Order: sequence, then structure tokens, then C-alpha cells
Amino acid sequence: MNTWCLQKLNRGLAILLVAAVLQLLVLPGFGQTANASGTPAGVIGFQYGAASVYERDLESLESNPYYNVWIILNLETTDGEIHIPTVDFTVTSGTAIEGVDFEFDSYQLQFDTIGRAYLNFKVLDNSNYEGDKTFTVTLTNPTEGYILGAITTLEVTIVEDDPAPSPGTFSFKKNAVYEVSESESVVTVAVYRAGNPNWEHDVTVDYYTAPTGVAGDATAGVDYTAVSGTLTFGTGEAVKTITIPILEDSAAEGIERFDVKLTNATGGAYIDGTASSKRVGILDNDAGNIKAKLSYVFAEEEVPENYDYVEGGPYYISIARTGSLSGQVTVDYATVNGTAIAGLDYTAKSGTLTFQPGETMKQVGIVLLDDSLSEGEEDFSIVLSNPSSGAELGAIPSFKVKLQDNENVQAGTFQFEQSSYSVDEDSGKVSFKIIRTGGSSGEVTVYVKDQSGSAVETNDYFFGYMTGSILFGDGQTEAAITVDIYEDPFVEGNETFTLELAIGDSSGAGTNASSTVPVTIVDSPTGPTPGKFHFASASSEINEGAGQIYVTVSRDSAYRDVSGVASVVYSVYDGTATGGSDFVSSTGTLTFAENELERTIAIPIIDDSAVEGNEKFTVQLSSPTGGAALGYPVTTQITIKDNDGLAGKLSFETANYYAIEETGPIKVKVLRGNGSSGTVTVQYNLVAKTATAGQDYVAASGTLTFNAGETVKSFVVTILDDAIVDNLESFTIKLSNPTGGATLGPVSNQKVVIYDTDHLF
Repeated sequence: MNTWCLQKLNRGLAILLVAAVLQLLVLPGFGQTANASGTPAGVIGFQYGAASVYERDLESLESNPYYNVWIILNLETTDGEIHIPTVDFTVTSGTAIEGVDFEFDSYQLQFDTIGRAYLNFKVLDNSNYEGDKTFTVTLTNPTEGYILGAITTLEVTIVEDDPAPSPGTFSFKKNAVYEVSESESVVTVAVYRAGNPNWEHDVTVDYYTAPTGVAGDATAGVDYTAVSGTLTFGTGEAVKTITIPILEDSAAEGIERFDVKLTNATGGAYIDGTASSKRVGILDNDAGNIKAKLSYVFAEEEVPENYDYVEGGPYYISIARTGSLSGQVTVDYATVNGTAIAGLDYTAKSGTLTFQPGETMKQVGIVLLDDSLSEGEEDFSIVLSNPSSGAELGAIPSFKVKLQDNENVQAGTFQFEQSSYSVDEDSGKVSFKIIRTGGSSGEVTVYVKDQSGSAVETNDYFFGYMTGSILFGDGQTEAAITVDIYEDPFVEGNETFTLELAIGDSSGAGTNASSTVPVTIVDSPTGPTPGKFHFASASSEINEGAGQIYVTVSRDSAYRDVSGVASVVYSVYDGTATGGSDFVSSTGTLTFAENELERTIAIPIIDDSAVEGNEKFTVQLSSPTGGAALGYPVTTQITIKDNDGLAGKLSFETANYYAIEETGPIKVKVLRGNGSSGTVTVQYNLVAKTATAGQDYVAASGTLTFNAGETVKSFVVTILDDAIVDNLESFTIKLSNPTGGATLGPVSNQKVVIYDTDHLF
């Protein structure tokens, strides 16, 4: 039997036709019909059982938005006539769903007169990170006397190219001020998880209270109760709160402070070192001889000069009233030029702030002016003066705003990690790292293109990005591209191609000497090979009650016979599914005998009664012996499909709620969707924005309990009417800490906008 090596063109999914042996002569099968004895004209089958495409490759192929794969065959015939076969195929969705992740226009392969067939399908890109997904194509019904070969099913992996979600960064909000009267029973401090919180594993951070170390400040056990613990952030959760009991006494002692600190982040998350501690002030309610003090909360801050554009409004600075809270007091404020000039860099402002009895915080909004000049950092100040009614200026009577120039950011330069590369022809997928040096400010689009040399794209390698781009985020310093290296049976010597970087925007970034690099493909030797180990599939699913799952490990080589005894180690790793609770974890060694091409791993699945949703774990190959190597994929993800019902997702009915100040309380609904099994709870709390608790609304927090089957719960928030003309003010209601297997839904924060009608009368 004679086998033709077929060129991989236009996206690298090749179909192989194998010629039959007729009368001891090696003849090409294409162009033949079955003879009288029933000998088949040829064999149609896939050359490989797996192939990969990139989710976003189509972005730069608008004129030809389909993956076309073709083959080239020798067209010699014995009867001088061409008999063109067709073959049908069926498509089976896996983790990739037809109509959602990909689509086909036809389900039959048509071969043309020079032996090409096109497998046309369109990948439907989205911007969500979902991981690699797979579907299968199965050949059926060949015509013109052809029969199906050994490999009739192709597993296609759609490679995820959206950025993976990050575990995130924990911090306190830098501008948040926590001051509470000692008559209050508790103070609630928020911890934020920045970045992309859609991480499929829980992440945690520890917290504890600590004295400030300043003489006369708050004492644990006297002024507050010391607390410590761990906050657990689930998928999608971006904020958690710490509740600290406040202790009241009768001593006239002014404001006292203590600190709340973060430590020990887990799950790949880390703590922002500039915001890992938050100071809490306890305001004395025992008048005595205590005077009111008016002061800024902190002395300075760096602010981008385009703050108004980025944040959608003025930059606000907080002024705090400490000490005595009785009576009305006022204080004047005014902006003062530094290196920043009013009218050019910011809008000058002055006025008087009036603190009502018990009121502890005011804000001043300053409009910042963005310009196109490269001028470095500039600053101006807002100075307090003339406190009234016996009040005094506090420790920080002046606040400095440091404007950060956005015309002088250092975007950096980009290059490949090495100045040249050498890869073996049988390497399969090879990653090439791109690094960013000399600055990392701002987002930069980097284009990567290839140039064939003696190595020809689609014959010797496949560059999946075409003329696509890689987006470096602000602060990101490295990324990688992947190139498929194709092995063939020909002795052709070493071959080369080139990769080149180019900057695709006006960010000011550049490239350097290593932005163009040669890549040498080292020709494979001939003869038998120990082969490569890989999983037959990159992912699979199993019902929780199925007993066990069998995972197939393959050993093969593209064009050469596999020989020798070889082994590979497999290991099972927890994900959202946990070994011992959801499956039986194991590690072992698979030994392949001479010419053995496939073995299986049996993993028992544990059926429990918990409502926990689908869970995942991973199996990984490593440490091949006997001269064998690792192929692709070397990891496979197993999804255990829950058979105990779904606890549901908890979400607000709407993202925004509009209330009129004069109408009083509002009723807020929380919905439970995507399942209602079991009893679940969720906490809610109100967070001030431009509206002030105690003045515009009544602060509230609590826990909602959904019994089995319940899908709607509600609670009441009281809106306070005052005589002040406020126009629009807002606060946020946040859901957190779902229990019972429930998760937060798409709307876990609701913005409440209060309309004031006082200005209408």
C-alpha cells in the first residue's frame, strides 16, 4: 500500500486518501472505481485524529471567513478517466456547541479534479474566557468505490485565545474613610478584589485588627473588639466585608484609631502592598472639653490628568470632622496653584463647607483639565481655613493633588525572548515568548507576522495568528504565540522561516533588534521512533452517577512507525472537584509494550447528594521514558455533571433602581434563577457613593434566606427626605457570601439613584 503525504493548506486540517494495492502494483486510488472482484478504489480517512484552530483567527479573514482544508493527490489513473469521490460527514458537539461556538454550511466533502477537498466551518468568536473546546467530525458514505480508512473521526479543538481570568488583587479602597461614632455597635470595612474576578477556583485572604502604635489611640478590648479571620471570594465575587464590634465608654477622649490589615492571599491572588492596611477612626460621643477638628483624611494623592474622562466626573477630596460632633461648624476651602495652573490644568474653586450636628464627612469636587502637552508631573493644593464655632483645623489642613501626565507614559519596547530559535520537526506546538522592556504603561497592540523561507507555511509549519494581534494590557510584560510545526516523511534537511513583530497603534511603544527572528526546523531522522504520548481528547464529561470514567492515552508518530517499550506518568489534580470527595485521586505509570498505541486510565467518580453544580478536575501526563516525548494535549479536563439539582444563581432584578426622595421606602427584589434546589442564603449591604447614609437613606445590611423552591426575596430600604436641593445622588446595594451551593448571578450590585424634587418647588 502506498501512502501520499498531503500538503496542509489554509488552516492545517488535512484528509488523507490511501491508494489500494491492485495486481501487486502500487497504484493511486484516486480516479479508480472498484474492480469486478470488489477491490476498493481507495481508502478515505483523516490523516490525524485531532486538529486545532484558533478562536480569533477569523478576525483578520473577513473576505474568507471559513477554515478551508485541502489535500493534493497524485492523479495517475489506469483507465484514463477520473472518477471523483464524495464523502459525507456528521458533526457531534462536545464542549464546543454547534451554532454557538462553530457552524457548518454543508455536511459533504467534494473532491475536485486535482484531488482537493474542503472542510468548511466557521468559528464563532466571543470575548469570554471559556477554555479550549472540542467537537468531532465523523466521515460516512464514501462514493465511487472508496471505503473508509482507520481514522474516520477527527476531534477539532477550538483553542481559547481570550485572556485567561486572573485570580485578582486584594486591597482596601485607598480613598475610603472609615470613621464611626463609639455609640455605633459595629463598623463594616470592605475588601476589594481588583482585576478580572471570574476565576473558577476560590481565592482567600486573611485579615486581622491591630493597634496603630500611636500613643492614645484605640485599645482592643476597651474601644473595639479585636477580630481576625479569612475572607473567601468565589467566582465573580469582587467585594467582601469585615465587621468589627465597637465598644462605648464614658471617657472624653477624642478620636481614637486602629488598623485593619490583610495578609496571606491564596489561590494565585496577591495583596496590593500600597493598600493592604486601612485605618478606622472611633469618634468620641462624650463631649467634655473636646473641640471639633476639621482636616483632610490624607495629605496628597497621584491622579491622572484625564481623570474626568476616565472616571466620568470631577475628582473628589474628603474632609473629615473629628472630635466633638455637636453643633454646626463651617470651614472655608480654596485651590492654590503649584506647578499646575488654574484654567490650564484644573478649574479653580473655593467655598464654604457646612457640617451639621453629627455629620462627619464632606467632599469637594475639582474638575481636572486634560491637555496634549508633555509636561511631567504637576501639582496644586486645596487649603482649608477659617473654621467656625470654636472648631479647629486638624492635622492635615492642606491637600496636594499630583497630576500625572498622560502624554509621557513609557509604553516600552517589544522583542522576542531569543534572537533565534531551533525546533525539531516533530515538536508539534512550539511557544515563542514576547517580552516588554523599558516601560509597561498602557495597552499596546502588537502584530506578529511570519515570512516563509525554505520552510513553507501550511507545508512545514502553521502560524495560527496569520496577521492577527496580541493585546498587552497595562502593566503586562510578556505574552506568547504558538506555532504548529508539521512533520513529514521526506528527507529535506533543515528549513527556516521568520517571525516579525510590529506595533499596531500610536502608543509610543517600539521594537528592537530581536523583533525579527529566524526559526530553524531541524529535520527529523528516518526510521522507527518511540513516539509521543498525548491524551486522545483535551476534555470530556461524565455523569456523577456513572461510576468511573476511562481516559485514553495515545502513543503515535505522524509518519514513522512506533517501536520500543516506553512509559509515561499520569497525575490527577483537583479543580473545583476535590479528590476523595468527588473522585478517587491517583498517580501512576502507563507502560506501553512494543507497537502498543493506546492505553486507558480508569478514574472512579464519587456520587454524593450535595447540590454543587458541575465540577472539574484535570489529568496530566509527564516524565516519558524509553526515548518517547510528550505530544499534544498533555492535559485533559474532566467535568463531573452534577445529578443532585442546582442551587441557583442569586441576582438583583435590575442593575439600576430609580427612586424619588419624597416617596419614602423602596422595595428591592433579589431573584434566584438557574435552579432552586435546597436552602440557600445571601448577604446584602448598602455602600455610599454620592448619597450619604443617615442623611439620604438609612444604612442597612442583612441576610436573605431562600427555602427550597423559592425564587424571589425582597427587602426594604428607607429613603430619607431632606430640604436640601441635591439633584441626583446614589448608593450601591451589594450581594455577597452566597451559601448552600448557590452562586452570584450577573447582577450582584444594584445602583440606586435618588431623584430630588425640591428644586421643582
